[in-house]
Amino acid sequence: MNMKSWRLASLWVVVVVIITMAEQVTSQPTDRNSTLLRYYCSMYRGLNDKYFLSNLNTTLSGLRSQLTTSRYATARTLLNGESVWGLAWCRGYLSLPDCLSCFDYAVDQLKVCGLANGAQIIYSDCQLRCKYISSCLVMHGFSLLAT
Repeated sequence: MNMKSWRLASLWVVVVVIITMAEQVTSQPTDRNSTLLRYYCSMYRGLNDKYFLSNLNTTLSGLRSQLTTSRYATARTLLNGESVWGLAWCRGYLSLPDCLSCFDYAVDQLKVCGLANGAQIIYSDCQLRCKYISSCLVMHGFSLLAT
């Protein structure tokens, strides 16, 4: 093997090594939503499906809005006697975009609960809980959330 062939072969090996090393390596999976720890759907329904769903969607929207600036959110909607409260939080190591992604995934997964008046889902990175509160409790000043 002459000197020119040896240099060309060495250069080829160096290029292959550099390309191989340039691949992104991650120590943890990038899909943070993969570890479901627990989920729960109540076996009861709200009193009025239309108002319950409307209040649930408003509560979830309020939670998501708060999670754009914080990793902890609470919200409550009370219209037509169907009070729905919610709680969402993410672990401190999550960026806000990852927190929102985990929240969105949790909301999507809780659709399996349908019209259940309570639901909770816990992932390793975030948690979401929504619940119907009797209007009787709300009218008498009892609340689980500070509003």
